[in-house]
Formats: sequence, C-alpha cells, structure tokens
Amino acid sequence: MADILLINPPLYDTSELGKLDCDEHWSPPLGIAYIAATLSHNKFDVKALDLYYTPMDKAKDIIKKELGCIVGISCFSEQRVSAYRIIQYIRSLSRDVLIVVGGPHSNFLYKQMLESFPIDAVVLGEGELTFLELTRAYMCKKPLHEVAGLALKGEMGVYLTKQRGLIADLDSMPFPAYEHFVDTKYASIEWFRELEVGGVKANSLKWTAIVGSRGCAYECSFCSTPYFWQRHWRKRSPQNIVDEIEFLNKVYGYEFIDFSDDIFTLDQKWAIEICKEIIKRDIPISWNCCTRADAVSEELLYWMKRAGCLFTAYGIESFSSKILNAVNKKITRDTILQACEMSSKAGMNIEFLLIVGSPGETDETIEETVQLIDSVKPFAVAPSILTIFPGTKLYQDAVKDNFINDDYWLSELPCPYDTREHSIDVLKEWYDRIKSLDNVEKAQRPDL
Repeated sequence: MADILLINPPLYDTSELGKLDCDEHWSPPLGIAYIAATLSHNKFDVKALDLYYTPMDKAKDIIKKELGCIVGISCFSEQRVSAYRIIQYIRSLSRDVLIVVGGPHSNFLYKQMLESFPIDAVVLGEGELTFLELTRAYMCKKPLHEVAGLALKGEMGVYLTKQRGLIADLDSMPFPAYEHFVDTKYASIEWFRELEVGGVKANSLKWTAIVGSRGCAYECSFCSTPYFWQRHWRKRSPQNIVDEIEFLNKVYGYEFIDFSDDIFTLDQKWAIEICKEIIKRDIPISWNCCTRADAVSEELLYWMKRAGCLFTAYGIESFSSKILNAVNKKITRDTILQACEMSSKAGMNIEFLLIVGSPGETDETIEETVQLIDSVKPFAVAPSILTIFPGTKLYQDAVKDNFINDDYWLSELPCPYDTREHSIDVLKEWYDRIKSLDNVEKAQRPDL
C-alpha cells in the first residue's frame, strides 16, 4: 500500500450497454502517469491504477486494498459518474484521506465538484507540479491554500489559490511512470488490424502512447483544449521525445507509438527533426499521429513515412465550408484536398476524423462530406455526433440557449448530443451515412 494512490476511474456507460468491460485498453492514462513519475522522482511512494474498463465492484475492491493517505482522481466528463461513486466510496472508508480531483471536467466545474462531493481540492490545469507541492504541504502539515494551482473550499465558500503558470521546460519532466501499467494490455483501434507492418498485422504490435507537445493554437467551438492549456502550445525537444521512444522500445518492448498530441505537426520543422532522429537511431518502431490539414507538407509527409508513420488522422470535421466556418475550424476545402493529395503522393494512410450535427448541418452539408470521402477514399473514417462538453464555446452557447446548465452534470445521463437543431434520430442517420463509407466497416459488413 503506497502513501499516494492515483486513479483513472472506470468508464461508466449509462446507455443500454450498462457497464463496459474490456480486456484491452486504447492507451495508458498519461496524465496520472506523469504525476506518478513526478512524485516518484521526488521520493514519494505512489501507486497508479488504470481502472478505465474495470467493473465498479471490482474497482472498489482494488481501491480498498491500495488506499493511501492521499488519493488523486482523474475526471473526464464521460467518467464523471464513476468518479463521483469512487469519491463517495473512498470517503465512506475514511474521513481522513485527502481526496484530490483533476482533469478537464473538474477543471471547468471545480465549484460544483467541491460543493457537491466530499473532496478536499481540485487541481487546475497541469497537474504534475501542483500535485507535488500539495503532497509536500499535506505531509508536512502545512496549509493547502499556500499551494498554487488549486481550488479549495473554506468557511466563505469555494476559492482559488494563486494561479500556477505552465511548465516552461517540458524536457525537465521525468518520463511517464509506465511501470504502473505494464500488466494492462493496450491495443489499437479495431480497424487498425487491416494495416500491416513488415507482414505483421499492426494491431498485434505492442502498443502505447506518448505526447510530444501540449496544448493547441486553435479555438474550435466544440473543443476545450485551448482553454485547459491556457491557449498555449509547448513542445519537448526532438531528442527528449526520441529518448522516450527508445526507452519504451528497449525496456518494455513497445513496437507501436500513438502520438497523442492534439496537433502533432503544428511546428513542421520540429516534427521533421523528430522523424530524422528516429531514423538516425534506427529504432524499430511504427507510429501514428493526429493533425490538421493545414499543418502538413510534402517534405514533412516524406520524412514521416520514412520514420515509420503508419497513418495520419486528419481532424477535418466536415467538407462543407459552411460547417467549417460554423465551428471556427479556420481551414478551407482546398487545404483539405491539398493535404489528401500530398498524403497520397507520400504513400501515407489517412483517416478522417469527422463530426456530424454541427450548427447549420443539413442533408446537403452531409452530402458534401460524403462526396469528399467517395473522392479521396481514406483508409478509415471516424465520425462522431457533436457532443457538448464543459469548457467549450459550444457549451457556453448551449447554456445561453437554455439547452443545458451545470446541474446536468450531477445527473447520470451521458454526455449530451447537441439536439437544438435536429433530433437524435436525424443525427444517428447522418452518423450511419458517414460510417457506412468506412472501408473497414465495409470489410466487416459486406452488406454495406
């Protein structure tokens, strides 16, 4: 039993599926992995648990056995119900445990979290240094209000401590504590099995994720990333990133890396340097990334392909100029086509990340996106229905329209689709229309 327990809660699905149980995860929880590494580096005894696909009853049993004097819980909006239940459970076990919550959901709804649940603090924004200082203060019996970057509750209500700046030198941070997750199987997304690396199906490769940069320089209306990261984009050095890749390959035998950056190629020169460093060291690794259509070039894609990039996911959302403008994507149809042409020339597999149901969506705008897919024929298509999350402009607009308010998040309802303009049946029809064009979906369902 460690002094500090960090938890990635289960994904509690309130749809018809009930609870989701799965033997394979998409990727380790890098947020708590970085915090665990920072605490360990400073000689604190810490245990990190990834319970994302763990049934609640089993999760509680594990937590009870591992409970320390400080518990940190990561909370995304889709995990909030299980996080609430875990908080209540831990408090029922002990009134003395310090319960700290972090992550996007609690970052934007810290007041609600502190007022509604028996927690002691919310970490705002980047968690490594704040959690470290909080731990030092608590262990030395010093007041938490002296720690920057927290939301706390006192006699006069909820208040914020001094704002903490972003970490200036990301290279100074230790690599994530992957050792806490070596017994958890992380696997690729389902369609990935169709790709091959040296004659081996890609989804059979040992898989993990890293982040080379933090933040985003754009402000799409559906995304909270720019607000969470204070509208700053920062990057690690290519050498530091490839050091981590080499470490993961040699020490843990990872064969495939998912770059989980919001926009991996925002700085193209930097991305090329990473590719060249991978090639220079001759690391037997394959990888993928996500980026924007206006953040690639022929030179960049050439080096990405040489360095083992198996596919690139383009977050284009739609091929309708009307919709692109509505979500503040700041990209044009021509730019999307140019990125597709350059990717094809480089021999790069591409995936389209799409959203249906944006403000102003119609059958005609959906058809524009369908025509793009038919023309380009990307390897994979990943549509989603527009979902409203705290911390986004979309959420602010929905609140103004009295479509939703903060009390919604205290319910057990799933994260809401935006049905202000169209019914859920229409949104699902559009989703199915796009998904039917996915090459992998076609391979699995010959009737499409």
